[in-house]
Amino acid sequence: MNTLIDPKGWVKLFKMYYNIDISAQFLSCADIQLTDKFKKATEIVLDRNGQMTWEQKITPEVIIDKTSTITANILFKFGLVPVKLAWNSASGNIYGINDSYIDCDDINFWFEDLDVEKCLRFHKPNFSKFFTFYETAASYLKNSHLVDLSTSYIMCMREHLSADFEFKTGFKINKNIELAYDSDTFFYEKGKISRTQATIYVNHNWNNKAQICWKSKSGRIYEMTDEDIDCNDIEMWFENLEPELYYKQMYPKDALPFKLKNLTYQLTINSLQTDCEIHLVNKKEQEDKTEDILKSIYNFINEYNELSEKKNREMGIVHNASGTVTGNKITLNIDLGSTGADFLKKLLDYFSSLITLETVTVD
Repeated sequence: MNTLIDPKGWVKLFKMYYNIDISAQFLSCADIQLTDKFKKATEIVLDRNGQMTWEQKITPEVIIDKTSTITANILFKFGLVPVKLAWNSASGNIYGINDSYIDCDDINFWFEDLDVEKCLRFHKPNFSKFFTFYETAASYLKNSHLVDLSTSYIMCMREHLSADFEFKTGFKINKNIELAYDSDTFFYEKGKISRTQATIYVNHNWNNKAQICWKSKSGRIYEMTDEDIDCNDIEMWFENLEPELYYKQMYPKDALPFKLKNLTYQLTINSLQTDCEIHLVNKKEQEDKTEDILKSIYNFINEYNELSEKKNREMGIVHNASGTVTGNKITLNIDLGSTGADFLKKLLDYFSSLITLETVTVD
């Protein structure tokens, strides 16, 4: 179907759903004009993913006047976009929805406040950030009597939390990763650092809990309901993320959230956490160089942190690193801090450049 409205179908359904008479001629005129206006406004090629619809349990609101209106929805694969259809006539005739004698050249249809951005998002979503369908999350919290999220808050969340999640976990957000709220575990603490509980959906797994935290550079205490949040002032981040768990959920048959090529040592990953204990074994004949290897690792970490500081910490910061040497073995305890999986990959690649390592084990 390459048009918005199925006139014959909706004549029957209006009678069945609401016991309202609507004429095929009215719907046909509306279909011709509104389909053309919709295509020009959105550039969407209509198919089954994009149809005018009315909900069975919600009677449409109809106002008949010099300018008449009726409420409706456009149904896309990923949800409904509410619209209001309006019409008047060049002749001054006031047409009702049940009128059979309608001159399509006289009647003029248009959309009132067509949300083009929402239509495009629901037609072909871009899943590269959290809350692709943020209206759903806001509606859920409001209907659960928890909190009325502002659009301003949600849009700042999308930007800050999407970047923070990708940075700390090494994952690129896609349609199999989403942020949601669970009314059973939801809480909201307001303060200099405010907190709330959320759920991270990963590949059909809904039990991943994480805290969302925020503060402001200005000292203002933002609330989730504020409509005037400055995304450049507010800072938002996750606590209690579990990258290793997410990776197992997303790729149960794979071992790492990144690819490593041409390693010069045998690598074993037993755990992926922010706090890592890494065991390195140097070749026995190179035992006297083991202390130097540990020093070079410290230098690598320090250089990474210094470069990140010059870039306003956009690469994150390694918080702590300390190691011990026993013979040809190094035990390195490292807090990856805000660097996440990206730094760990760089570190493992760096180990490969040292040439003399035999094995590396991450616990």
